[in-house]
Amino acid sequence: MPQNAATEQVGVGEDGEAPPVSNGLQLERRMTFQRLEWRWQRVGWAVWFLTLAAAVAGLLGNGPLSDATATASDGSMAVEYERFLHRQGPSVLSLLIRSGSSDTLQLRIDNQYLRGVKIERIEPEPQQTLAGDALQTLVFARAPEAEFVHVRIHYSPEHMGELAGALSVAGGEEVRFWQFVYP
Repeated sequence: MPQNAATEQVGVGEDGEAPPVSNGLQLERRMTFQRLEWRWQRVGWAVWFLTLAAAVAGLLGNGPLSDATATASDGSMAVEYERFLHRQGPSVLSLLIRSGSSDTLQLRIDNQYLRGVKIERIEPEPQQTLAGDALQTLVFARAPEAEFVHVRIHYSPEHMGELAGALSVAGGEEVRFWQFVYP
């Protein structure tokens, strides 16, 4: 019987058959294990792709799905914010408030929200801050000719998890919004 390097039989396995030899190398096929490994690789690729897509879309921070606006139905205020934040990462609440007829504008912020964030600065700076049990009131001067006042609150979240906020102006409807803080 002639021996061919591609079909040469060397040794005998447990099942009584010798593994095939190719180009002088003994190859033992473990296709079940190989198929399982390929399956797990594809699962890993899918998880990696979905994580990358979520990050680009804004579900893990800045992005189109993270940016949101909440508006009072009476038109007294609009709040632009990020839905998804990172703990101790800088963020901004941008408020556009209808100024009304008074010389001052009173912005009310829920204390529950304030306990979850660290306020870095407020633009423009309020003339006065009034503390209460359930909320704090920031008093701003109003320019007589201005129809709207733009307020920017720079802050960073202090805790992970859900962060719910409520803002209102004196005589206006409350605006509620929701944020999630990642580690």
